[in-house]
Amino acid sequence: MSVVDPQLNVHGITNLRIADASVMPSITSGNTNAAVLAIAERAASLITGEHIKTATELQVCDSRRAPPSSAARPRRGAAT
Repeated sequence: MSVVDPQLNVHGITNLRIADASVMPSITSGNTNAAVLAIAERAASLITGEHIKTATELQVCDSRRAPPSSAARPRRGAAT
């Protein structure tokens, strides 16, 4: 059993959230900085009520968008 629920609320204590590396079920073998920043972003979105897009939602959005055409944009430094 974990100490926090998926919304980072501490079980048994109202109005208390934990947003640090201690909520990870297992510590990564590398630098934990990026993981802790992601946890902090998630906690901020939960507190403010904002919606953060998941990786799946971002992939769906990117697949619907046409790739940019290189011919449509003039190259930097090209004569106009």
